[in-house]
Amino acid sequence: MLIVNFIGDDKVRFKILMELFLKGEYRITQRASWVVSYCAIANPEFLKPYFKKLITKLKEPNIHDGVKRNIVKVFSEIELPEELLGEIYDICFHYLRAIDETIAVKAHSMTVLEKICIRYPELKTELVATIEDMIPFGSSGIVARAKKILKNLSKQNKN
Repeated sequence: MLIVNFIGDDKVRFKILMELFLKGEYRITQRASWVVSYCAIANPEFLKPYFKKLITKLKEPNIHDGVKRNIVKVFSEIELPEELLGEIYDICFHYLRAIDETIAVKAHSMTVLEKICIRYPELKTELVATIEDMIPFGSSGIVARAKKILKNLSKQNKN
C-alpha cells in the first residue's frame, strides 16, 4: 500500500509502474501486478493507453497466476473499451472453462463476462450454460459467484 499511495494520482509514476509490470523480470512483474490493480481501480483513466498491452500480457505463455488474477480483477471493476470486448471475452471465457485455472481468476472472469453479456445479451446463453455446468463441481467461492451472476443475468432477461 505504500507504493500504491506513493503513485497516487501521478501519471508519470503510474507509467513507470506499468513499464516495470509489462517488461520487468518475472518476480517484479508478479509483485507489481497487485500494485497495478489497486492503482488502476483508483484511477481507471490511467489504464487507457495500456489495455492492448494488458491483453498481450494475458496471452503470454507461463504467465504467473497473480498477474492473471490482478489484470482480470481490474477488468472486472472498470469500464472496458468497446473495441476490445471480443478479445477480452475470449480470454475470460477460456479462463472460466480451463480445468487448471485458479478460483480467483475464474471468479473475476465470470464477472467480466457478465459485464460483457449485459452489453451484448446474445452472449448470455453460452455463459449461463457454462456457469450452470460449473456449479456442481465448483468451490464455494465459484458457486457463490456463479449464483450471483446467474441471478443478475436472469434479471436482465426481464428488463
